[in-house]
This record gives sequence, structure tokens and C-alpha cells, in this order.
Amino acid sequence: MFGDMFDDEVDVNAASNDQITIKSGKESIPKPRCMGQVGGTNIVGIINQGATCFLNSLIQTLFFTPELRDAVFSLAKEELGSRGDVNYRIIPSQLQLLFANMLLLDQANVSTTDLTDSFGWKNREDFCQHDVQELNRILFSALEDSLVGLTGASMISDLYRGTIVNQIRCTECGNVSEREENFLDLTVAVAGYSSLADSLTDSYLNTEDLTGKNQYLCSHCDKLVDGEKGAKLRDLPPLLTFCLLRLTFDIQTMQRKKETSYYTFPQEISMGAYMDAESEKCLDYELFSVVVHRGGAHGGHYHALIKDIDELGHWTKPNGKLETSEKVPSRKAEKEYLQFESPTDLLDHILLSERDWVSTDYLSQRIVQETGVSWNKRFKKRYQSLARFLSNHPDRYLFDEACKKVKSCFIGDTADPDKRISEVANCSPETLSTETDAHWFSLDDRKVRPANKSDIEKYFGGKECAYMLYYRQKSLTRPADAKGNVYHHVPEHLVATVSDINSSMRSLRESEEQRLNTMAVKVFLPTEYTFRNGFITCKAGHKYMEFLLDQRKMLDECLDEMFHQLPTEEVLGRDSDWYLVKQINDVIHLLEKLSDGSPSARSLSSIGLNSDRGLLLLSQRLIDKQQVPCGLDDQPYRLTFVYELVEKELLLAKSLSLQELPALAMSEIQAEPPIYLYTYIGKSKQIHELPTHENTPLHKHLQDSTVVKISHRNIQESNAACQKIKLFVEGMIEEINMEKCSFHVDPSDSVSSFAEDVQKFLTDQYKVSHNLSFRLRRSCNNTHGLPLFTDRTIEESHLSDGDHLLIEKGIPATSSQMVLYYHENVASTITYSIVCRCTQTISQCIQQMVENAALSGGEYYITTLDWIGEPLSVVYNTNQSLAKAKIKHGDGVLLIEGLPPPKDAVVITVKWQPQNRSNGVCISYAQWLVNLMGDLTLEDSEIQPCHPMYSCWSTKVSRKTSIEEIKCQLKPAIDAESAHPVESVNQIQLRSITGTHPSTIYKVDSKTLEQYKVRGATSTFLAEILSPEEDVLRQDDILLLLRKRDRMADDYGVEERFKWDTSNSSTAAHLRRAIAAHLECSASHLHLALFVPECLEWRIISDTISSITSRSKRGRSRPTTKTLATNLKKAPYQIEDGDLVGYIIASEDCEAITEDMFQTSAEQRLKQIGLDKKRKRRKEKANEDEWLIPSNDQNRRQEKAISIQVGNFTN
Repeated sequence: MFGDMFDDEVDVNAASNDQITIKSGKESIPKPRCMGQVGGTNIVGIINQGATCFLNSLIQTLFFTPELRDAVFSLAKEELGSRGDVNYRIIPSQLQLLFANMLLLDQANVSTTDLTDSFGWKNREDFCQHDVQELNRILFSALEDSLVGLTGASMISDLYRGTIVNQIRCTECGNVSEREENFLDLTVAVAGYSSLADSLTDSYLNTEDLTGKNQYLCSHCDKLVDGEKGAKLRDLPPLLTFCLLRLTFDIQTMQRKKETSYYTFPQEISMGAYMDAESEKCLDYELFSVVVHRGGAHGGHYHALIKDIDELGHWTKPNGKLETSEKVPSRKAEKEYLQFESPTDLLDHILLSERDWVSTDYLSQRIVQETGVSWNKRFKKRYQSLARFLSNHPDRYLFDEACKKVKSCFIGDTADPDKRISEVANCSPETLSTETDAHWFSLDDRKVRPANKSDIEKYFGGKECAYMLYYRQKSLTRPADAKGNVYHHVPEHLVATVSDINSSMRSLRESEEQRLNTMAVKVFLPTEYTFRNGFITCKAGHKYMEFLLDQRKMLDECLDEMFHQLPTEEVLGRDSDWYLVKQINDVIHLLEKLSDGSPSARSLSSIGLNSDRGLLLLSQRLIDKQQVPCGLDDQPYRLTFVYELVEKELLLAKSLSLQELPALAMSEIQAEPPIYLYTYIGKSKQIHELPTHENTPLHKHLQDSTVVKISHRNIQESNAACQKIKLFVEGMIEEINMEKCSFHVDPSDSVSSFAEDVQKFLTDQYKVSHNLSFRLRRSCNNTHGLPLFTDRTIEESHLSDGDHLLIEKGIPATSSQMVLYYHENVASTITYSIVCRCTQTISQCIQQMVENAALSGGEYYITTLDWIGEPLSVVYNTNQSLAKAKIKHGDGVLLIEGLPPPKDAVVITVKWQPQNRSNGVCISYAQWLVNLMGDLTLEDSEIQPCHPMYSCWSTKVSRKTSIEEIKCQLKPAIDAESAHPVESVNQIQLRSITGTHPSTIYKVDSKTLEQYKVRGATSTFLAEILSPEEDVLRQDDILLLLRKRDRMADDYGVEERFKWDTSNSSTAAHLRRAIAAHLECSASHLHLALFVPECLEWRIISDTISSITSRSKRGRSRPTTKTLATNLKKAPYQIEDGDLVGYIIASEDCEAITEDMFQTSAEQRLKQIGLDKKRKRRKEKANEDEWLIPSNDQNRRQEKAISIQVGNFTN
């Protein structure tokens, strides 16, 4: 759909029409069409405006339909009107002009911009993907509407309109009811069919039986009867169009898909069998255009294969097979695979596309490429192996088990596989095509290629397959003067218009060609230069002359013209000759002698002038005297020789022999023999000695501007000096105030020998004892690396030039050992280290750590550390080795005294208020609401969440720990914080916290955390300190919060804690009586409601609840309603600890109590704030999600309906 964007390569046959325009300043001058040139087709391409390949393919098809083209040209200019008229028929006028441009315009490619503007496409429709069949119908409809009232109004109808008759025949009386429909193209199904004939047979020969519920009302029998439903073709147009239904909708996946199965269609077709009656018209049709779609169901690219019936183009036999792009143009980088339910369809698709013997290995690879899955995974379980399947179907496949090669039976050649492959390889391109291939072209936007008629078979199936077929009656004949005549039926005013355009285009091209062929030629004057070391070098402030010449002129003519404009002959000399020269920095090098006295047939452009090349007029005598080198092989080389403190630059000819270089260097540098010449290789210190004993040119071993070192040492001595690397060492020992120092070491030396050198350096410079035990450790970016193993070399330790090392106290380790660093506890800042074997167990390692740190006896365990030194995990299995525990050399661990925590440990955090709860401040109902909701506030300036200050205590315990044990551990911490110590653990009440709201109370002290289903690695509890007079809650007790509804103040009263005993009953009536007894009021006057924080609503607590049950009576099921006492522990109330219960004490004559009476304005405002925040979050998420598309639709453009705007011409 996006033109050439998805083409990997350009065919050489298309190069003539796929040209870049010539740019002149701000104007673009199109390239002329290639007429009479080798490979030129004389057929123009169409420029893709962005995604208009669907339009380009259709326009090319309509243009090469001679009957339509003549009909368009036959529309009179007077009838169509002109621009500015009220009844100007702009669409047919622009179509006329476009066809005339495609015939006569001297331009390689034409544009459809004027045509799309006439469509009214102003909303970037040219960048939207559309269906070519949809455009075909809409364009024909727009043309019919535009031609209303003109002599050519029936143009589309006469050429494309046909008639289908739908019939239903009564099987009882034989009456046939009919309904006619007109069509411009026939849509045929592809899924489930193998050819166009199969689809037409099923659509227009087979009938559908209308029986049972599908009976129809016969007008003759006046009742519902069985019938046969079918369709026939009653009238066919001269131009018959088929649209292959490749794009379908998959009900299972609810997505569009493209049907890529193998589907054949003939070059010639007879439609007589599908007619409802014999017709006098010709019913034999010949294929002349195929529109091909490449891609998937949601995008792709269109191009066409079209026959040039009038032979307007220049057709040559293609050099090879027409390239078909198997690359799917998808904006996401995912491959779209073919879908085949039947293995025979898959094998037919591959083998018919190959059209030759292929090996089974190659066939297996093709199966994976086409479907994305192998044969064994997809079909082997049901159809056995691939070889067995091919052997079991000899009617479809020719399988040679000896050489493991296969071929489709439908190709027709049953020769020996190896012999056939040899014949095809040796045959020439002329034998692969017939005369019937002539004048078929492949048109793909700008690219126009000659094609073979047989290339159509490549588009029978696959990702690149035929989409629309255009047939033409064989009886249609063309006038004799139409063949090859581009002016046939073209109106004179269009010929004149295009001729004027061509004339102005030719003038522009000529002026542009003159500009492009004008060359600036530099002429260097000898008076501005001097000679040095046999080379011509520039003087300070040198100048040259510049001439503007036509590069198409002959060289001799240009030289004479420049000679007469140069300074006088006395200044230049009488025997001067012209030379082609190249300026290399400040050197003018002679490349070629141009004026040798013989006539030259070369043009100025043939001598290779460019920005750094020019001409020089110089005396041959002077050149011979100075021995100036001439030619590409003698270009100057600038070499810099370095000897001790001397550095000198020399200009040498690159053809100079290496054998001459040492003598030249000694004479220029004045070095004493013997000398060796070498250069550096790359960025390393490795040196390369020049083979001065070889008689080879200089440029074979050196590049320009190379530095050549002169030394009296040979290559072995130089390499040995350069192989050493520099390492920086600094100390971490407090007793030594050591500064950073450097050492030059050989990479092959061992670390132990290097450590001895460091030891010697410390002894000499810092008077360190020989008994000091230390090891070397890496340092990188101020971080400590791994200690070095002493039994490895510097190179094996992966040390390179410039690395930094640290000296630390400790025993050095070998490669069979490891160094471990550890802390005694979390708060310790002292780091210890031990050297242990890799095979040691964890227990042996712990014992060694304890002895090394001189710790007291007892139980210890270790914990591994992460990369930032934080405790990671406890090592429980102390009998495993360090390697199995995944503890590596240089790792750090934490040594902790005591027993390790249990494996199923949970970290619990307990919060409590230091003061007793009875001394706390009672908060209002509105504040309680805000604290409960957390992130919701009534108003920014009114009430904010306010939570009391808590003290925290944390510990790690097993899940089998009981609540009583936790209380015993917690009591000392509470006593330390509180002014009044807790007398007994029974005064501590633990509750779970859900969000910020206290919830479940752990009432049974003997139960464990596991029994209370405490999950997760961490858990937070709330400890409430009860007063001595408060009773401890039992298992059946529920702690409720009571608040009295104050309707006058639109608020609730002070919070009360109420303990409800549910051991005898948990009904609503029981709760009402208990609360009434607590409030000392009548239960009949007390009305209760439960607060539901999830929806900020109150729910009336009613004594009874209705239950609908199904009761069976005499085999029937009848629903009955039963009234039950409300159990508040079950749905819909499910009352728990900490729930808020509101109450109203009403009089006997009070109105009925409803839930709205319990609702306050604070709840309403909080609910509205919550809804506003939720709505805002949804809006923000929608704004984010509109850029997020599902993975299978990623980066897919939104589809828009295509339309063409047409004026009203009915009046």
C-alpha cells in the first residue's frame, strides 16, 4: 500500500521508469520516458502519493482497457465544460487528462494528484489504506453520476453492467419466482474452493434445497412448500470483472484474516454454462488484467499484471523470472504466516509454485517458512511422516524414495528428477516463454517491467496473490489504426495541451542539462609553485585560474580555448605541455600528459576532473630535469621518521622500493647503522618491523602519513619491551601511608612473582617487614573487586594495561581456595576475612570464622548479603559445601550469634499507643470517616486524615508461634514505653490491620498465626491496651462500635465499644435485645443499621429475611418463599469485629425508619469525591490507552470509509 517502501531490490528492467527527478534549484524536472532505449517500455508509471497503490493499480487497468479508454476520450469537451462552470464535470475531465498524459506526456511517471483532488480527498485519504474493489465500485458510481445528461452517460453500464437472476422453483407446481439484480463485478468465494470454475459452479449451477423450517410461500400454491433456490447469469457485459473474496472475518478469533490458499483461474473462460438461457452474445472471455495484493488482512500493497492490447508499449522478453516479493509490508516487525487446514492444500501450494522436482529437506524448510511450524508438529500425529504421506498419495505427488525428491502430478512432467533439473538449468530464457507472453507488463506504481503470461500463475496463492481479475470478450476487436497508435481517439485539445507541456519540459531539460554539464576546471600556473625532493610544491599564497567549460566538448578544443586565455607565451615557455594533476595537500602531482601532439577524440568529461584535480601547463624539459614522477603509482607519500629526539617529514613516491628506504632514512636523519624500521599496528603497543630486505613498493606496507620509527634494536627486543603492561598499586594497610605507584610487568608472569616485587618495593621504600602477609585485590571505580589467586598469571587474571590493584592484609589465596569477608553482626563496622577451601562445609566455615574473630563459644549461623551489603537469605543447611550454597570467591556474609530463624518465619510489626486507650481523645464521626477512607477528604480545608502516633515493635517469629507467646515478647516493649506498666498479658489485645483500619481481633491466645491464616512474609498488628475493668474477649464475642444517629445535627454521637456475646445466638433480634439492654431502652423502639464502608452506605438490620426455595410436588418443581431469622454472621451482613452499628431510638408514632435516615451529608460528599476521583482516573487511563493498541493490532491505522464527492447534475 505504501509504494516502494517494502521493496528490497529494484529490477534492472524497471530502472528506466523508476528514475529520480532532476532537481533545478527549487523546481523538480521529471525524467523523460525511455523511448527506444534498451530495456525501455515506453509505458509510464504512476507516482504513489503515500498509500495510493490501490488507486494506481485500478487506473492502470482502466487505462489499458481500450474500450473504456476510447469511451472516456469520446466525451466532448463542450459537454464536460471547463473549470469555473457551474456544471463542470471535473472527474471525467481529469480522467481524460490523466489518460492523455499516460499516452503522450514525455515523462517517466505521472501523478494522480489532480484526479484525487477532483474526488474531494482533502483529509489525507491518499495516506489511508483502502480496498481496490471498493474503489472500483465507488469510482464507477461517481462517473455515472458525473455523466448524467451527457451522450456518454451509459458508458459504464454498456461496458461493465451485467444481470444476475435469483430463482426459487416450487417442487410441487414447478412455478419459478425470479428477482433480477445488476452488477458491475462478480464477487466469488475463495475459502473452500480450489479454482474459479469451482466457485462459479457452486454459485450459479448448484441449488439450495428449501425444506423444513426454510420452506417458502409459493404464490401459485398459496402455501409453504419445498423449493430449490439458485442463481443464474442472465446478461453479461463486454468487460467482466471478478473480485476474489480473499479477506474474510474469522468468527472464532473475531478478527479479519486473509485467505492465502491456492486458487487457480484460467487465461480464457467460457461463461455459457452459467447462463439461465442461451445468448447470442459472445460468452468467451480472455484475461487481460490481474490486480495482485501482497500483505495481510490489515494492510499491504497492490500492483497489477496487465496485457497491452493495443501494443502501446515496447515489450521485450524478460531476462529472468518476475520477482515476487515475499516480504509482507507490515508496520510491525512480525511475519504473517499462511493458514492451511489440509496438508494437501499446503503441499500443492508449495510444489505448484516450485514447478519442478524438490528434495524433501527443501520441502520441510518451505513448510516452516510458509506456516511458521514444522510438519512433525502440525501434521505428523494425524497424517504420519512427510515421506509416508507423499508415498500414500501417488495420485497427487510423484515421490522418488531413492533420491528423496518429490513433484506435483499436476505439473505434467514425469521425467527423472535429476535429468529434469539438469535440463531446466541448461535451457535458455528464450525457451521458457512463448509468443503468447507478448505485451504483458508488471505495473507497480513507478516500476514498469515486461512480464511473461505465465507469471500470473505465481499469484494463485500465498501472501502475494491475485485479488481482482479483469476479462474481456474475445469477440471485441480493435481498429487497425489503434495498434501502436498513441494518438488514437485522443481529443485534439488534449493533444495540444500535452504538447505544450512537453515543449516547456524540453526547454527546462535543455537548460538544466546545460547547467549540469558545465564544469569548473582549475588551471595551475607553474610560476606559483616550486620543486622539492622531485615533487611540485605550492608557494605561499599560491593561486590558480578557473574556467567554466562544457564537459561534453572535445578535450583538444577545451585546451586550445584555455591556452588563449592564459598569460603570454614568454611567461609559460614555448615547449609547455598540458598535464592532468592532483592536488594532495601542498603537493601538485602529475597524473597524465594530455597534449602529446596527436589528435585526441576524448571529451573533457572523460579525463576524470573533480574538486581536487586540475590542469597544469608545464615544460617537459623542466620535468625531466627535476625528475618529477608522473602517474597514479608514483603519488607522493608523506612519511614521518622518528629517531630518538629527531622527527623529520619526507615526501616519497609510493612506488619507492622498501630496500631503498633504510639508506634514504640514514641520509636524511643521519643515523648510524645498523638500523631497523618499524611501525605501530592499530592502537596497541605491538610493533611491526618493515621487511626492508624485500624489493616491494612502499604502498604495499605503509599508508600515507605513517610514522616510521628508527631503532637499533631488532623486532624481538622491541616486542619484549612493548609487551609489558603498567599496573597501578595502592595500599589499604593503616600502618603504611603508601601512595599510588606503578609497576611494569610481563603478562606471562605469575601473581606470586608480582607480589614478591611489590613486597620488595614495600621493604625498600617503606621499611615494611618481610613477614607482612598481604594479598592483591582488584579496584575499579572506587569499588573493591576480587582478590587475585597467586597461582595464576597476570594474563589469566584478566589484568590489562592501566588496571588498579589494592594491597590488603590477609593470607593470599590459590585457585582452589576462596576469600570470604564477614561481619560479626549487622551493626558491626569491622570486616574480617578468612581463606578457606572451596570444598569446606558451611559448619566448618562458621567455626573458622568464630576462631578468626576470637568470638566466644555458642551457636552461630550465617546470612548471605546482596550487592549493597544488605542481609539476603539465611543458610540453613550447614552440611553442604560453599559451592553448593552458591557462595563464591570474594563474597561477603553476615555471622550472627544464636539459632537461625525458622524457615517459615514471618516478620510481624506491632503498633500501639503509648497511652491507655481509655485516656484517648474521642474523635467525631466525620473524622472517623475520613480516617477510614484514607485518601479521601471532605474538603481540602475542612478535615484531613488524622491518625494517632504509634510506637512500633518488630520481630521475626515462626508461623507456629501462638498469640500468647507474641504477647509475652511484646509486654516488655510496651512497659518500657508506657507510664503505667501492663499488669498482665491479658490486658493486651491484638488485632489485624486491613489498610489503615483495625479489623479481626485475635481472641484465642492458644491459637497460632498459622491457624489464624496469617500469610505473607510480613504482617502488621495493632495492640490495644485494655483497662483492668474491661473483660477479655472470648472466641464467640464480637466487638462492635455503636454510634447514635442525631438527625437534628446531621451527625452521629460519641463512639461506644460494645461486646456482643454470640455463643447462644447471632440473630438480628438477639443483637437488638442486647444493645437495648445496654442502652436501657425498649427493643421495639430501637432501630439498627450496619455501616458498609465499601459503598459508604447504611444497611437496615432487619429481624427476618426472605428465602426462596424450590420444592418438588408430584414431579413438579415449585418455588416457595420462606421467612427466616436473620443470621448476622452470614450474608448479606457478615458482621465482624470493629464494624460500626448506628441506632435510632424512635417513638411508637414515628414514621417508618429507612436507610436514608441513617445517611448523613458527610457520607454523600465523600461518595461524590470518590466518584469524581474514579472518573478522573478513568479519563486519564483512557487518554493513555488511546495510544496503546493490542499487540496483534499494534501501530494499525484507524480505518476510514472511502468516498468520492460528485456534484448534482440531475437538473
